[in-house]
Amino acid sequence: MLRGQDPNLSNELGFQTNVNGETAWFHMPWMAYDPTMGREFAHGTTNERTAHLSDFLGSPMPNATPISGMTEACQARFAHGFESWAVGVYNKWGAYALGQAFPEDGAPALVEQNGKTVPAGLPFSEGTLVAKFLTTNATPDCVPYLADSAVWQVNRHQVSSDEEYTCQRGLQTTRLTQVDVAVVDHRSPTRWVYGTFGYSANAPGDTVLERLVPLGLQWGSDPDTFPAVPRADSVPASQSVLNTKIDTYEHWGCAGRLAGPVDNPKSSCVSCHTAAFAAADQTSADTGQDIPPVFGFPGICADGGSPQNAAYFSNYQFPDLYPSGAFPGAIPLDSSLQMAVAFEQHSVFANKGTPNACTDPNQF
Repeated sequence: MLRGQDPNLSNELGFQTNVNGETAWFHMPWMAYDPTMGREFAHGTTNERTAHLSDFLGSPMPNATPISGMTEACQARFAHGFESWAVGVYNKWGAYALGQAFPEDGAPALVEQNGKTVPAGLPFSEGTLVAKFLTTNATPDCVPYLADSAVWQVNRHQVSSDEEYTCQRGLQTTRLTQVDVAVVDHRSPTRWVYGTFGYSANAPGDTVLERLVPLGLQWGSDPDTFPAVPRADSVPASQSVLNTKIDTYEHWGCAGRLAGPVDNPKSSCVSCHTAAFAAADQTSADTGQDIPPVFGFPGICADGGSPQNAAYFSNYQFPDLYPSGAFPGAIPLDSSLQMAVAFEQHSVFANKGTPNACTDPNQF
């Protein structure tokens, strides 16, 4: 994955999609259409955790967790939290599926597979590798372990005089804080294995890439572990391996499952991604009504054994429908949340002809 890359991921070079004269990495289409969180021009990042999540979970956002050790001055300066801007890339095996799902006309191509409507090209084949580089606008004076990380200028939301994020964008600093990888592996109960790395200024190494510390691996949602079952019936999570010997604060995911530094601590990598679905008939999705509640729901990681937690923390594979049976028309997307965004934004284009206007990018 790092062949041909700048070991410091400098702002001038960023992550290179062209390696040794060949396109080695590819992007999901339709990620630039939304003006609130859509892809920006400098490094191709998208806003991952803004007001859209407050729509899903209510405000103030239940999963908003300040990075440990923040001073009162930092909390005042970042009263609406740290924005995360991330760019994801697919290798050529993954890109083949994207090219089938989104042919030259740009419209999603759907086929029938075992009686279910699915995107052409799915499932992603073995050999698929997806990587995502996540940056934050947190600063080293607030989060010391971000010192000497890669510093990028991205076209992100500007801040008003009262420290609120606005719809106006401009080139501003972000710092690399997390790198996620995902591969298809038939041995996994979900067909996917996820790995997360966190940047640490205290880690040994002369370059930014060398100071990325492995945080853990996950290949399943641990359906026998709280909150998928009541706490009295729960067994310890066994489908995540966490690196507990690191010297930076990590909140992890729900009940010993894997989640990265800027991820939802009440979810997990696998649980979130496997819930990637699109609304039927190319319509705009109403989360929790047409498609599963990807980013959470009331009682997530709290109400042990509830139907919602049991479904969310289940193991299932493409083209299975969501385990609760509540979304029979939803289109399975083989764990690709970026494809879910692409389907949603294409539906906005197809049905409205214009993007949804940005109104408030603050998530809490």
